[in-house]
Amino acid sequence: MDELGEGDRLDVVLNILPKQDAQYFEFDSVMINSLLEHFQCPVTQEDEQVIPSYWNEWQHAMTYFSMHVQDGPGRRYLTFVRIRRDPDTHPRLDDLVWMGHEIGHQMLNRYLDEFTELFIPAWQEFEGEIAQAKLTAKGRSLELVCEREEATIRYWSPTSQAANWTHELAIDALCVHVFGPAYLWAFAQEHLPELDRYDQHQLDLHPPLRLRTEVMDAVARKLGWGDHAILQPLLNAWQALPEDASSSNLYTAHRKPYLMKGAYEAALALAQQRGIVGLTPEEFDGIRAQDIISGDPEARDVILAAWKQRRDLRSVTELEQWEQDVVTQTLEALAAGDVAATGSVP
Repeated sequence: MDELGEGDRLDVVLNILPKQDAQYFEFDSVMINSLLEHFQCPVTQEDEQVIPSYWNEWQHAMTYFSMHVQDGPGRRYLTFVRIRRDPDTHPRLDDLVWMGHEIGHQMLNRYLDEFTELFIPAWQEFEGEIAQAKLTAKGRSLELVCEREEATIRYWSPTSQAANWTHELAIDALCVHVFGPAYLWAFAQEHLPELDRYDQHQLDLHPPLRLRTEVMDAVARKLGWGDHAILQPLLNAWQALPEDASSSNLYTAHRKPYLMKGAYEAALALAQQRGIVGLTPEEFDGIRAQDIISGDPEARDVILAAWKQRRDLRSVTELEQWEQDVVTQTLEALAAGDVAATGSVP
């Protein structure tokens, strides 16, 4: 968005903004701000605002506007968490795990310098590999090495403004850290129907799905989640695909295990540095739907309770009624002033 002129950018933003009568705008605002706090990136600056919006896909979109206020900030940053739902459609609470992914983008933007520093060892391994290849390459071979270097920088450099695989893999790792099996399940459900349409020659801002699955599987194993088996059908299907070495096959041409590992290890280290609390099996087992209604949980626990109910589904009607009660109670507490558009869900 920021490549547009300010006038055009304003037009885009006005189209993204939800209408004033968006039925669940306030509920979504509470959930977003609770997750921002969990990811240790609450909105505390007067020049920043994170707003729910609605679209046909989940998306994190950030832009800014110049401001001319005496002794005030020179810019105001607007971030939209675009929710895959009509604003008047009742929220399916377990689907809000994807809201956590978009909040991960917000967190990584804030702490990009720290993350980049943690990723340095993996990046230095790549630089050494390229330097070694250049020593012996000549002519067309050297051109190919340089092309491979340029493409790897485009996809893997944490400061690349193009297609940034490192960010996406780091955020997947963070979400496995925060949401545990709920995130693995959401990813599997999202992509299992696409197995017969999987395109290994995709050109996309996101890493190949197979690469993302491998990273999440590695993180789940590292964190001790036996639920990594949720991803096995995806891995089985994609491992059976015929492979080729063409440059258009992003998976085989640009898959680098040490960069994959560097991305998720840097993400987990950043979570530890910043105090982003991960989910443990004991804590997960203790989350109960009835406690969500009677207690004062975080948005993360609301999402996890909804996922557990859908996993152990006995009645769609009961689940939808529970979701309605959670949303209604939150909106009533907001209207009564018992909760602000920040913090925990009542």
